[in-house]
Amino acid sequence: MASVVGSYGALAQLAQIVGSWMADRVIAPRVLVLFGGCLIAAGHIALGILPDFVGLFVGLGLVVVGTGAFKTNLSRLMGIIYDDNPEWEIRRDAGFTIYLAATNTGVVIGPFLAGIFQSTWGFHAGFAVAAAGMFLGLAQYAAVYKKLPAASSILVHPLQRSEIGKVIGAVVLAALAAAGLYFLGALDGETLSTTIGVVVVAVIALYYAVMFASPEVTAAEKTRLRGLLPISLAGLIFWGFSFQIFTTVPLFVTSHVDLWVGGWRVPELWFASIIAIGSIFLSLLASILWNRLGERQPSAAAKIVIAFALTAIGFLSWGLAAAFSTKVPALVLLVCLFVIGASEAFIGPLVLSLGTKCMPRKFRAQGLAVMVLSIGGGSVLAGIWGTIYTAMTPSNFLYLVAAVAAGCAIILASVAGRTLTLITTFD
Repeated sequence: MASVVGSYGALAQLAQIVGSWMADRVIAPRVLVLFGGCLIAAGHIALGILPDFVGLFVGLGLVVVGTGAFKTNLSRLMGIIYDDNPEWEIRRDAGFTIYLAATNTGVVIGPFLAGIFQSTWGFHAGFAVAAAGMFLGLAQYAAVYKKLPAASSILVHPLQRSEIGKVIGAVVLAALAAAGLYFLGALDGETLSTTIGVVVVAVIALYYAVMFASPEVTAAEKTRLRGLLPISLAGLIFWGFSFQIFTTVPLFVTSHVDLWVGGWRVPELWFASIIAIGSIFLSLLASILWNRLGERQPSAAAKIVIAFALTAIGFLSWGLAAAFSTKVPALVLLVCLFVIGASEAFIGPLVLSLGTKCMPRKFRAQGLAVMVLSIGGGSVLAGIWGTIYTAMTPSNFLYLVAAVAAGCAIILASVAGRTLTLITTFD
C-alpha cells in the first residue's frame, strides 16, 4: 500500500507536465480544466463504488489524469486573466496569494469533511462527499466559463502533423524507461522516493535545457529564465522544509510532545493542519497588504527572503523548545508550525505568479508546470530530512534546519538585485 500511495503522489506531480504540454499544444487550457475536474470527480466516485483494488487503481488513475489536466492549467488561467487586463498587473501577486489561501482552505476542510462522513457512514460516503465538492467547484467554473478571456481557448504552440511521430516516439520511450525502472527494482516501496527525486530533478533540468536551446525562445525570455532558475531551486528547498509536516513532525509529536492541556488532549490531526492554517491566515493578510502597497510592495526576491527567514525563525523556536524541555507543550509546537506555515504565503503565490508571467510564451503552461514540479522535489527533500532526523537529537536537528534556512535567506538576499533584474527583462 505504501508503494501505491507513493506512486500516486509521484504520478500526480508528473502528470501536470503532460497536462501543461497538452494545454500549450493540443487542447486549450480552459477546456482541460473542465475535463480534469470531471475526471477527478469520477475518480472519487470510482473509489467509492468499485470493489477492492479495482476501485483503488481505476479511481486513483482517474484522479491522477484529472490532476494533470486540472491543477497547473487552473493556475495558467489565473495568469491569462492578468495578462488580459494589464491594469491589474500590480495585483498579480495578491491574486495568487488569495488563490493559495483558497487552495489551502480546501486542504484543511476537505479531509475534515471527508473524515466525518467516513467515520459516520463509511468510506463510500467519504469519497461521495469528495466527489460532491468537486462537482460544486465545477458548477461555479461552468458559470464563468464563457466569460474567460479569449486567450484561454488559444493554443500558444499548436502541435503540427509532422510532429505526431515524435510525440508517439517520446511516449514509447517514456513507457520503456518506466518498465526498465520497474524491473530494476527502482519503483519498489523502499527505492521509490529516491527514484522520484531523480526523475523530478531530471525533468526540471531537461525542460530548462530545452527552453534555453529552443530557437523559438527570444533573448529576453532566456534572460528571464536565468532569473527563474534560482527561484525554482529556492522553491524546491523551501518545500523540503515545509513538507516535514509529513516526515519529522509525526516522529517528533509521537515521542517529544505533551499533548495534554489541562484535562484536554490536543488532536494529533491539528499538527498536520496547522501549517496550512498558518498559510491561509497570512495569505489573506498579505493579499490585502500587497493591494494597498501597490508598486511599493516588496520585490519578488525580497518576498522569498522573508519566506526563508520566517522558516528559520519557526525551526529555531522549535529547536529551543525541544532543548529546554523533554516534552514540548503542544501549543508551543503549534505556534512554531504556524510560523513555518505562514512563510508559504510569501513564496507559494510567487512561484505561480512568476511562472505565469515570466516563462517563454511558447512554453507558458509547461514552464509553469516545471515551477510547480519543485513541490514534488521538495517532498523528496523532506524525506531526506526525515532520515537525518533519526541520526541526531531533535534539538540539534532543528538547529541545523534553521541554520540552512537562514543561510538560504542570506544567499538569496545577496543575489536579489541580480535576480530581479533578470526576471523583469522583457522584449
